[in-house]
This record gives sequence, structure tokens and C-alpha cells, in this order.
Amino acid sequence: MYITTPFNHVFAADARTGKELWHFQHKLGKNIFCCGPNNRGVAVYRDTVILGTLDARLIALDKKTGEKVWDVEVADSEVGYGLTAAPVIYKDKIIMGISGGEYGIRGFIGAYNAADGKLVWRWHTIPGPDDIGPDGIKGWEGAYVEKADGINPLNRNIAAEKAAATEFKDSWMRGGAGNWMSDTVDVKRGLIFATTATPRPTSTARTGRATIVVRLAGRARRRDRQAQMGLPVHPARRVGSGFRVAPVLADVKGATARCAPRSSMAARPGSFMFTTGRRGS
Repeated sequence: MYITTPFNHVFAADARTGKELWHFQHKLGKNIFCCGPNNRGVAVYRDTVILGTLDARLIALDKKTGEKVWDVEVADSEVGYGLTAAPVIYKDKIIMGISGGEYGIRGFIGAYNAADGKLVWRWHTIPGPDDIGPDGIKGWEGAYVEKADGINPLNRNIAAEKAAATEFKDSWMRGGAGNWMSDTVDVKRGLIFATTATPRPTSTARTGRATIVVRLAGRARRRDRQAQMGLPVHPARRVGSGFRVAPVLADVKGATARCAPRSSMAARPGSFMFTTGRRGS
């Protein structure tokens, strides 16, 4: 078994006896992190153990010896990017999101070759000014709606948001929306279900997004969001808003209009549980 501890230590232990087999410690470069030196685990691919680090590096270790096989930089850790989630393996790809929304990074999810760590595709959780979503909306501002799902209020100051969007046109470059929990893959359909959190800035005019997104998993050619759900945010608690768990996929018996036969579920602070249908999947 493979165990991680803070500051990117990895231990291999005999699951029958608990005897330590090897220990790897990553030498961290310059980095900043908001919420402790977290690491949420590793993934195993063939003869390697895959680790994401606080200083935004993706590392493969020999699973028998703990020796480093390859080591690649994913993003610039000195401006706030980091890797804290456990990687997800789909076929021969490593699926990994970025953390650092607290520092105004631009969130993204990436796929990397498991053999050498080379980037295959990258999809940003904050669209650029010329990006067009599947809903036909262009740019990062999204739709100025009052309610996330027609029921729960978003507590938005839309007038302030529109004014800020005009004044700060480059906000999409610092919109946060990191993907710092492990993603979930529907292996039958080749779809990634991912959650994002920590939109920035956390002022009245928030430009970031905290959403559920769906992505194609195994192809170099990316597919835009298939599903996106905005979140009701309490005015007194804007910092760290968003989903903090990996989505759970379920086949629901006795499905209703409010719970589709094939659903994805995710929870967030404030005692909210969101269930979305996996339509089109």
C-alpha cells in the first residue's frame, strides 16, 4: 500500500505486516499554499506510483523501489499553482486538476501521458473572452442569472458584476475555480465529472466559478462543458465557496424528474447536495 503525508512524503508499506518498504520525500521548490501542506493520495499505473506536489510538479516513482522515473512541471508554483488531489488514471492518461484559486490563478484540468508525464490536453475552468460554451454564451462572464437552478438564490449583485466585467476585462486570467479534488471518470462513456471551487475574487463582483463540469476523458481533442451548475453562495461566506468532494456517479432506481436514472452527485459547504443528470452521456 502507498501512503502520503504532508509536504509530499510517500511511503510504501507491506499491507499484511505494516513494514515500511521505502520512503520518498519530494524536495519542494518555491511555492505558496493557503490551507496547509496537503496531499490527498497517489495513483498506481503499471509499475509506477503517480504523485502531484505542492509546487505543481507531477512525479512518477518506481513502485518497487521509490526511485524517481520522471518529473515534470505542470504550472508556476510561485504564483500559487499547486497539485494536492490524488491523480486519476484513465487508460494511459493521468487526469489531474490544479489548486490555488485563493491566489487568483486560472483553474484548469489536464490530461498527461502516464508513460512520461507529457501534457496531452488542458482545459481551463475559466473561459477566455473568445471561448463559446455549449450554452452559446461567449466569454467568461456567463449568464447573469438570479438563481442557480431556478430555486436557490445566488445572492448576486448583478449590477456590480456587470460594471466590474467592463472595468476589469482581464479578470478571466485570475478567476480561480481550481479543481483540487480528484475527478470521477465514467469509464463506459469516457467522461470526466469534475468539481471546482474557490472562485476569485471574493468581493461583491465575483468573476470566478464554482461548478460541476463534464469533460471527455481520453482524447487529445477537448470537449467543452457539457453540464455546469452555479452555486448559491451565502453573502457572509464567500471565501472557499464551491464543491469540496469528488462527484459520485450513481444509477438510480425509481428515478424521478428531480433525480435522473444516471446521475452525478456532489456536496458542498452549507449542507447542499447537488444531483445532476448525466444527459447525453
